[in-house]
Amino acid sequence: MPSLRIANLFAACLFALFIPRALASADTAPAGDGMLIVTISSEPNKTYLAYTLEFRKRDHSEHRNLQNDAYNWLSSTKNDFSGPDENGLVTVTKLPPGDWELYEYFVTTQMGGLITSGNHSMIDPGPDFSVPFTIRPGRAVYIGDFKAIGSTGKSLIGIDMPAGVRFVVADHGARDIEIAKRKDPNLGDVDVQIPDIATMNNPLFQMEQKAAAAPSPPQPTSEDK
Repeated sequence: MPSLRIANLFAACLFALFIPRALASADTAPAGDGMLIVTISSEPNKTYLAYTLEFRKRDHSEHRNLQNDAYNWLSSTKNDFSGPDENGLVTVTKLPPGDWELYEYFVTTQMGGLITSGNHSMIDPGPDFSVPFTIRPGRAVYIGDFKAIGSTGKSLIGIDMPAGVRFVVADHGARDIEIAKRKDPNLGDVDVQIPDIATMNNPLFQMEQKAAAAPSPPQPTSEDK
């Protein structure tokens, strides 16, 4: 539909103007830095165009952001994996050593609006949050797969509309670290620092629920033998 295409184009322009891409790169980062591995993924049938994760040093002296806009038809970004439940991009970014945190995220909806979630949200802001991790010189750290699940809310006149996202966090290191090492063969050993989401007390974040293991078959008793 022409109106939807115009709305998507408007959203893409806003996204390009107001959301800077990741600032760190292997060509410009100084020696002695560490590497951050984080997967930015989404459900296949999502209600938004793209989202950006905002990172900063805990003393606020440095700032970076990472985004996945692979579904934006104007973007050249390609996902690293696709499936019936999840599509995503594994990012590998150089960062100065120190204590860092994920503290905010931005979402561009298909309606063409820009929603700031985490510290502010269209429907439910939730408390401010911090997902801490530590970057060490010469080492890589994997903090998990952040899968965005689109949410909807009601407008003032009762119409369903996009209302930001919530995140399901998972340890998919077996898949993601292998992809990261294909992108950067010099990564070496990788530390895993999956955040403890339960301590955040924030309804916008939850851990992936693992399927329950099948019960073990009963062992024969002496009477059965």
